[in-house]
Amino acid sequence: MKVMEFYEGYFENYQEENMAENTWRTRISMMRVHVLPLWGDKELDEIKAHNIDELYDLMRAKGLKRNTLFGMQSALGSFFNLAVDNGFITSSPMHDATRIKPDDGSAS
Repeated sequence: MKVMEFYEGYFENYQEENMAENTWRTRISMMRVHVLPLWGDKELDEIKAHNIDELYDLMRAKGLKRNTLFGMQSALGSFFNLAVDNGFITSSPMHDATRIKPDDGSAS
């Protein structure tokens, strides 16, 4: 199944239990803006950790901050976990991707 098909058929209408509506809307928006143009036509099982790391690099190159990347990491985690739970992929590529830590607010 293609990333776009999974997004439209499953992810876009799935909100995790106990997740705030605003958080969910942000995740949907991030996927639509950053992920679908890049990976929409790819098969879910084609997406590997290096693709995720490349996405983070592209987002950094656009000037997006670490907390935005952290939010993308959360959105992608939800996306790929749902794909695993529904049997479309056997494991999430997030396991081997670079981990983004949220900005702790201190100057660096």
